[in-house]
Amino acid sequence: MVKTKLYLGLLLVACVCENLSAQVAKPSQYRGWDTLSLTNGLLELQVAPDIGGRVIQLKLDGYDDNMRVYCPIRPDSIYPKGYNIMRGPEDHSSFTLDPRGKTVVAHYERKMGKIGVDCAAGWVATVHGSAGNVLVERFPYYPEKEYPDQASVEIWLHGPYGPKADQTDSTTFPFFLETELISPFAQLAPGESYTFGYEWYAAALGGDYPILDCTEAGVVCEPLTVAVKDGQAAVAGRFGVFYRGTARLAYSDDAGNWLGQAVFEREVSPERPLVFAETLAAPPKETTTVSLIVDDVFGRSCGCLATAEIVTDEARR
Repeated sequence: MVKTKLYLGLLLVACVCENLSAQVAKPSQYRGWDTLSLTNGLLELQVAPDIGGRVIQLKLDGYDDNMRVYCPIRPDSIYPKGYNIMRGPEDHSSFTLDPRGKTVVAHYERKMGKIGVDCAAGWVATVHGSAGNVLVERFPYYPEKEYPDQASVEIWLHGPYGPKADQTDSTTFPFFLETELISPFAQLAPGESYTFGYEWYAAALGGDYPILDCTEAGVVCEPLTVAVKDGQAAVAGRFGVFYRGTARLAYSDDAGNWLGQAVFEREVSPERPLVFAETLAAPPKETTTVSLIVDDVFGRSCGCLATAEIVTDEARR
């Protein structure tokens, strides 16, 4: 069984930005990419091997098929399903849309296949359900530029293939799950360089949960909900947080005016999930929106993790 562990301040937890640069001697067309893969118990990052990349490895203890990749699709995707089957059958069972139809989910079932996603949201998340952890890759998207394979993210599932393939042979057909961030093409003249930047984050989810959304502060596994009744507000939701610090609830009205915040703060850390299932004093009557904000240990805002529209008794009727 694979075992993953989060280490605060190290590569897989802290915000990481790797810049890929290529120096050329003649006019050329380049792309950059980074690759995250799970291979026979070895977690491996390969950075732009065609430009001069490097490999970062974290040893694990074995193979676990409870691995899923979540990547949001574009509403205006050029692909009818929101993603393109690049290898494997068109009805590949390992690639499906989530119940909302907003995210493609790649489940490792040891069936060879590959998809490309013209993802504009700028993130892809790999969940190790048995450990309850997620690794998120965040990246910029440039809609005006041309992408290799017309995809900003590619997901590869390795497994036995061919009519005579031995389904039990993990040496010839090793267990392999891979995500690739693809940069757009760059035209480089002699002496020019090209940079493709991205960020890595990791967080604990507390179990095998889907990733519904991702922001600069963390991931959403269960949406934030706020229901007001009899002067009290029932707050619920589950999140993975990228920073150590505190979480707070801020209130605003229809015009976006700030109305204050809940008399409530929760310590947060990438090492444990942030779960709401409690009742607080109701927000001001004019409140229409509640925002979940994460601040770091120095009190600086790390961004909004989620928002929710207020639901009242009257709205339910």
